[in-house]
Amino acid sequence: MGEIEEPGDFVGGHELAGGPAEDERHPARAGDDVPAAFDGEQRDRRLAGFARVMEYVLRGQLADPGIAAVLSGEGACAEALPLAAELGEAVSTLLVRARAAGIVRRDLDPGDIRRLLSGVASAVGVPPDESRLRRYLTVFLDGLRPPRR
Repeated sequence: MGEIEEPGDFVGGHELAGGPAEDERHPARAGDDVPAAFDGEQRDRRLAGFARVMEYVLRGQLADPGIAAVLSGEGACAEALPLAAELGEAVSTLLVRARAAGIVRRDLDPGDIRRLLSGVASAVGVPPDESRLRRYLTVFLDGLRPPRR
């Protein structure tokens, strides 16, 4: 499978939502469901950042059954509850910022993302087949995009 590269500080907003300073100048970008007026290049960068985070989480599940258990909500032991809460908060933050950038559907919640990623990980299987992983990740990401107007 290879080494899992960390996606960077996308959840912190530096790549996905323009960084903390931008969020302070434009508070609606940090929390509203209304897509911000991003130009094509900014939107593409945010979409690429979101995709890298989703791939990182998917590969993490495939590499560590403990992460998969925490994300699925099944079989997480008491010691994993703080990690589950942290992951849940990170997914929530990421989703809010992705919605604000207009790159994911508005009707998704963090639980949807966790369950869908768990399903993709299950479908890919262990050890992961790289071509299947890429194909399923693309289908997953395409399904998260907002409908065209």
